[in-house]
Amino acid sequence: MIPISTKDRLPENNQYVLARFPNMPWEDPDTDIDHLWVVVRFVRGLSVDDRAALSDEDERKHLYSSADEYANNQCPYCWDTFGSDSFFGQEADYWCELPKI
Repeated sequence: MIPISTKDRLPENNQYVLARFPNMPWEDPDTDIDHLWVVVRFVRGLSVDDRAALSDEDERKHLYSSADEYANNQCPYCWDTFGSDSFFGQEADYWCELPKI
């Protein structure tokens, strides 16, 4: 497992991983298993500094995505789920690669 605090060890853009979300557990009243882990897709966005470095003519400077460091997302990435939900970058504390068969 790789802690998110290790910024140089984040997943590749669009890589599916298993991530731990300690403040967003789903519950199953029939078991005591740790339900904090979710399969997600890591999506890299723009940091505040990246956006400031873009020229005013660059369309990306004026468009925001859920992966950008902006508003409630404190990191330049997010974690997309298979449904319509996603998590802000700062909501995960650990991640690991999915096993390969």
